[in-house]
Amino acid sequence: MSGTTGYKASDRKLFPAMTKLIKSGNARSYHDAASMLVNQNKVAGRAAPENKAKRLSTLYRQECATDR
Repeated sequence: MSGTTGYKASDRKLFPAMTKLIKSGNARSYHDAASMLVNQNKVAGRAAPENKAKRLSTLYRQECATDR
């Protein structure tokens, strides 16, 4: 299926950390929070850091965002 990733389960485990970064004000956006987690080596995968942050922030936005 197009658009699927083998990292969804591990990315979902990071959702509480994403929420905490956003609600605390430490991250200004979903992508900012994802980038912080990538920089802390918490995001799985061998892709470039920017691509991992995009993947995580997109999944978070789709499944958890309240600004829809």
